[in-house]
Amino acid sequence: MKSKKSSMKIIFFQLLLVVFLVGCATGGSDDNGEPTTTSTDSLEESTESTDTADTGTEDTGTEDTGTEDTGTEDTGTEDTGTEDTGTEDADTEDTGTEVPDDTDTSTQDDSDTVDTEQRMVDTDFTARAEALVAQMTIEEKASQMGDKAPAIPRLNIAAHDWWNEALHGVARAGIATVFPQAISMAATFDDELIFDIATVISTEARVKNNIQQKPLTYWSPTVNLARDPRWGRNEETYGEDPYLASRLAVAFVRGMQGDDPIFLKTVATPKHFIANNIEATRHTGSSDVDERNLREFYMPAFKSAVMEGGAHSVMCAYNRINGVPACANSWLLTDVLRNEWGFDGYVVSDCWAIQDIVDGHHYVETDIEASDVAIAAGTDLNCGDRYQADIVEAVALGVISEAEVDEALTRLFTARFMLGEFDEAENVPYKSIPDTELDSPDNRALAQTAAAKAMTLLKNDGILPLDGSAVSSIAVIGPNADRLVFGGYSGTATAPVTVLNGISTEAEKYGMFVTFTEGTAISGESETSSIAEAASLAAAADVAVVVLGTDLSLTDEGRDRDNISLPAIQDELLRAVQAVNSNTVLVLVTGAPLDINWADETLPAILNAGYAGQSAGTAVADVLFGNQNPGGRLPQTWFASIEDLPPMDDYDIIEGNRTYMFFNGAVLYPFGYGLSYTEFEYSNLVVSPSVAVTGEIAVSFDVMNIGDREGDEVAQVYIRDVEATVPVAIKKLQRFNRITLAPGEVQSLSFTVSAADLGYFDMNAHQFITEPGEVEVMVGASSADIRLSDTVILTQ
Repeated sequence: MKSKKSSMKIIFFQLLLVVFLVGCATGGSDDNGEPTTTSTDSLEESTESTDTADTGTEDTGTEDTGTEDTGTEDTGTEDTGTEDTGTEDADTEDTGTEVPDDTDTSTQDDSDTVDTEQRMVDTDFTARAEALVAQMTIEEKASQMGDKAPAIPRLNIAAHDWWNEALHGVARAGIATVFPQAISMAATFDDELIFDIATVISTEARVKNNIQQKPLTYWSPTVNLARDPRWGRNEETYGEDPYLASRLAVAFVRGMQGDDPIFLKTVATPKHFIANNIEATRHTGSSDVDERNLREFYMPAFKSAVMEGGAHSVMCAYNRINGVPACANSWLLTDVLRNEWGFDGYVVSDCWAIQDIVDGHHYVETDIEASDVAIAAGTDLNCGDRYQADIVEAVALGVISEAEVDEALTRLFTARFMLGEFDEAENVPYKSIPDTELDSPDNRALAQTAAAKAMTLLKNDGILPLDGSAVSSIAVIGPNADRLVFGGYSGTATAPVTVLNGISTEAEKYGMFVTFTEGTAISGESETSSIAEAASLAAAADVAVVVLGTDLSLTDEGRDRDNISLPAIQDELLRAVQAVNSNTVLVLVTGAPLDINWADETLPAILNAGYAGQSAGTAVADVLFGNQNPGGRLPQTWFASIEDLPPMDDYDIIEGNRTYMFFNGAVLYPFGYGLSYTEFEYSNLVVSPSVAVTGEIAVSFDVMNIGDREGDEVAQVYIRDVEATVPVAIKKLQRFNRITLAPGEVQSLSFTVSAADLGYFDMNAHQFITEPGEVEVMVGASSADIRLSDTVILTQ
């Protein structure tokens, strides 16, 4: 028997049908008599007044560059010193920290209508998209398959710019909260924090959509493995470890896409799929690597982002994979992404990657063939103009079938329906987010928290934190001291704080005298007089804080490094200052590891601030003065010398002696490393004595703060297969948890690790295999600081 509530629903739907039919009879149709859809107004993005120059253009030959000829966008800085250099381009695991559960944002069930919070919405978005696409002419279809899709007024389809960036805040749209760059986010080792950051980013994206119709399809996050510190886009990644990158990717995607059961908040687009790690040859080169490396190291973050995070879009890369362009690679985009991982979203090409299939890779001979192989492989959207130029002719010639075009377009419009573009505002909760959520006090506070958590102390002989009663003067020196380096794909902050600003504000509380000089430019020829001035200021101060590092003129999209050293001019400045003041503290503002062996051997303290966003200066000052106990950890190995690295085009992680997992030499700073102003003790490790290869390993231990200050510890669990019959990692991160402990406080941590996750990919069997035998479980404060270990026997 139907309930009274069900009967009422039936009556309600009958009334809706009557209204719909009446509407169709009174003009609710197009010229052909077909029902029209409702849409947002035509897109017209406004430009806000900003504190930072944004001189780049997006209509370029490169997704990730913004400037057609140079491969670099937004390099200007204004009087605030704020840099806006925006350039672009598994199974669920327990990390010990919980990311809020995410509700699948695809169609919830087979019904056509869902009543959620009294919303009546047709949730068969795919069917709605198919119906809309069916009304288009072939010319209209072609026009919709590029990153800048024009409006189709007769169908009430607004113009849509698919190209939007949100790597660490809404970019290229005026005012927005600027969070730490991705590599600095990774230094927090805090997936809950990354979820919160992405939630704020997506909220601000919705405000931008509400007030200036900025579209909601965002090409973030970058989850490529940072396998080589010379790579120009190192800063955009979550580091060198596939597990850490996976956890942060899932958190970011979930935060971006929201938890509404019907609509997506934004679309997140993990990129660049896959093995994309060289800028110099990215339009012409092939990443030649076996499937085991792909499956174990390059794919996990993408797989997790799709299967756990529910990413509704993926960007295919410029490069070839073993000779086949990524955007024309049906094995990659169809066999693996769609068929194995169950991806049901759309694939977008990196910008001008379809053109590269002809001009860069010479994989086919004509433009039409390039569009054909890309569409056939599963690339639905072309950032560029090839599809728009080729599809009409290609369909007419029978090179591309209209059914293939319709399939790609249906995926694209399904996403737009899922974003609520074609539904009434009252049914889409994200459309009611108030303007006050943009750059709000809470958002700024979160940016400051993120910056503080990213601070990574690399060395401290006791000079830090600075003693306010003993230090009366500070000389702040260096090219990165009085400006903020945000890194690529940045928004415009309203309240940026440089390191000089932060130190000056804090020093004033103690009545300290602060002097400042840049001393040198970021790179270039020696500046003898400027360095002499810096040395003079340092000699007269109790403490010298030298702020050095990189910016996008040294390492960036389109710009790899040929070494990992500080520029010679910066090294000269540092040595000159240290020669006259032994109390020299080095603060590094950098998006990539640096060879600072001399500094590590000579200076009393080194702090890696990374690219910490709009509150970087406050975070640095808080650590220097002891308001904040540093707890960041390095998400990437800092090698002692470039001589330790294989060639950049060697993509073999296993045999290439790359990353902490396989490198067996001495390093400057290991993966997972970071110091604190307090100390932690590990004890009471308990590990399952034996587990079936299909089971789970239970791991538990205690962590105690044995110092006299509250502090954060990042407890890390590594595993090594002792009896593997194939080469495997020396150790591999399997779990982590960032915890805060008061002095004397003890916290018990428990994890479970699936034995299946310890397997290797067998290329003959084309599957992961977990071998029986002895496995070592290691617990510690970094990959090189193992405090406890035990073994477990895996049984068949």
